[in-house]
Amino acid sequence: MDTRKIATEYRLAKWAEMLKERKSSGETVPEFCKRLEVSKNTYFYWQRKLREAVCTELSMQTESPAPQGWALCVQSPQSESKQITVEINSYRLTVTPDTDAELLVKVCRTLKNV
Repeated sequence: MDTRKIATEYRLAKWAEMLKERKSSGETVPEFCKRLEVSKNTYFYWQRKLREAVCTELSMQTESPAPQGWALCVQSPQSESKQITVEINSYRLTVTPDTDAELLVKVCRTLKNV
């Protein structure tokens, strides 16, 4: 068991929640830091560390560059017609200019709830 790694992951999770809290509170960074008695340098240090961790995690993914639950849009290079393919987890949806808009809305709502 790597205690340093566990401690770092714990701190990253703690700071991720704190950054979310600051954003949802509408406070500025100086206001937030003053209220929690945390220096701005510490705040920006952990913000940078979180960004680095996310970038590292994304670069290590081999299946898809989109994080789990995100949609990946891919334009089909071999197609002469205008179309896009949307992949959400294991679902793939190809949309062309002829795709019925109402049907597309229904399919997207269904996929959102899956």
